[in-house]
Amino acid sequence: MRLPVKSPELLLKCEEYVETWESLIQTFYQRVISDDAVYTALCPDEEGKARFSMELGTVLLVTAVREWSRKKLREDIGKKVEDGVTRAVCASLFGAEGETLQTYLDFYELRRRMFQRLSPSETAKDPNDLHRQMIGFARFTAAQCSDREESQNADAIEKLSMYLIGVAEIFRRLTDNTTLDGNSLLGMKLRFIVKK
Repeated sequence: MRLPVKSPELLLKCEEYVETWESLIQTFYQRVISDDAVYTALCPDEEGKARFSMELGTVLLVTAVREWSRKKLREDIGKKVEDGVTRAVCASLFGAEGETLQTYLDFYELRRRMFQRLSPSETAKDPNDLHRQMIGFARFTAAQCSDREESQNADAIEKLSMYLIGVAEIFRRLTDNTTLDGNSLLGMKLRFIVKK
């Protein structure tokens, strides 16, 4: 009789957990920005590139927070991670600090609320719903930085959709494989157990 094999687990401090999310967002952001079939196709000029950079970072962050919010944790704990990830992403992607940071946080909050109204995160219960939402996010992102008709950007939008679907699935797995360390509820430092 074969004994069940336990999945390896990591015990991460809150700061390390936030860094994990930030690193994932940073990685996917760099993949998209370095893909000429998306970036150059959608952004023929410097203004379009700047808008795309901002919109892409925001969409990735909104997607991460939407997946994280599926984890029904105490509100202060969920908010601490969300705020930490948001600030870390602003700093790493845009070098935002001080007034610039607040401007970006306001922009992010507007986008987060807009996406929540247009496509509530609660409706993305199964993979097909999640895929539809990410395709919508890709179409929106492309429309913000390109003056061309959507049909002219079809290939770039399709490729961007695939990136967003992939990252959303990874965010979902990270959320599903995360458990709050029980000692955190007893007043000890906030830590998370993450299955590999």
